[in-house]
Amino acid sequence: KTDSSVSLNKENYNERLENTNNKTKLSKKSEQKDLIKIKGETKDLTITQEQLDKIENEIKKQKNIPKQDKNIINKRIFCNIIIGIMIVIYFMSINLGYYKLKEETYLNDLRVFSGILIMATIFIFEKAYKKESIYYTISNDESERMGSSGGFFPVMAKYFLDNSGVVFGASFDENLRLRHKMVQSVKELPEICKSKYVQSRMDQIYEECKQKILNGNLVLFCGTPCQIAGLRNYLDKIDQTTLLTIDLFCHGVMSNKQLREFIEDMTLDSNVINVKFRDKERSWEESVYTISILSSDGEEHKIYRDKNVFMDVFLENWALRDSCNQCRYKQFERVGDISIGDGWNSLWKPGKAKNIVCINSLKGKKFFEKISGEMDINKTGYYALGLNS
Repeated sequence: KTDSSVSLNKENYNERLENTNNKTKLSKKSEQKDLIKIKGETKDLTITQEQLDKIENEIKKQKNIPKQDKNIINKRIFCNIIIGIMIVIYFMSINLGYYKLKEETYLNDLRVFSGILIMATIFIFEKAYKKESIYYTISNDESERMGSSGGFFPVMAKYFLDNSGVVFGASFDENLRLRHKMVQSVKELPEICKSKYVQSRMDQIYEECKQKILNGNLVLFCGTPCQIAGLRNYLDKIDQTTLLTIDLFCHGVMSNKQLREFIEDMTLDSNVINVKFRDKERSWEESVYTISILSSDGEEHKIYRDKNVFMDVFLENWALRDSCNQCRYKQFERVGDISIGDGWNSLWKPGKAKNIVCINSLKGKKFFEKISGEMDINKTGYYALGLNS
């Protein structure tokens, strides 16, 4: 029984040894060349050491933060630390002053110290975060009239259309529903200019935009920050070199239904074919409360501030979408290559319609420089975003 057992174990051992040797031979062959058959053709997938080194170097480059970016990051961290220290000192001084000083002296010191702290914080914040990049702009008369403010968007859109590009923006259809559409000529451009304070439908517009990018067209897409973020997610890994995005400093949006009901109440006419916000007939400042409504019979109705309930409701945030009240895009970091809004509260050329323009990317900067000769430009800082929010 023992001899038989030993014999069986020996046979099993020899069999396992032979299998191991066969695997080793196969392994050595695969080390020499990594081959694969694709549609009947044998292709060599072997990677040389030189190729491996090249791949490793590329990975290292991607992991390493460029020196210029490191300096910017370190500068911002340092400035934030300084601001933090100042705030700590401020509150320590308040507490010490409260216990040590008379009330009148304490309050005077508090006012002075608070003023100094605010000015110093603004100065340091500006130094740390100032992008080369925030401007007030006023375009030529024709483009200024086409836009709600300084005409920045019409100027940029014309550049794209003049260079065989396409532009995507919001336009009212025949049923007064706001939809995004593509325009390919300057003649169509006025349809997508001027502010519209209701939500626009996207429908198949992201797919149209994608196809134009894949065809190599220059593409300008303008919309609210959430719409720009949606486009970015839709395009995913597609090369977006020819795409420029402009997001709006957005207050929020109301519904198309609310707008149609307001128009019907104001005009008693269901055959309205167009509506224009921000009519500048009286002045740029008054344009916020002026709506122009065109009926099918050619009659134009203008609604001014004293009767413009729609804009009162909008500006008081009484009927915005819930998501607008919790918007994740209302922040300094923007999703578009360029952000634009109304340039209110500027001492530069007061009373003149102007845009505030924030450049958020190198691509945005490149296109801004291409049209800068067609506008009056005044450089400003981050504080201006707060004044115009």
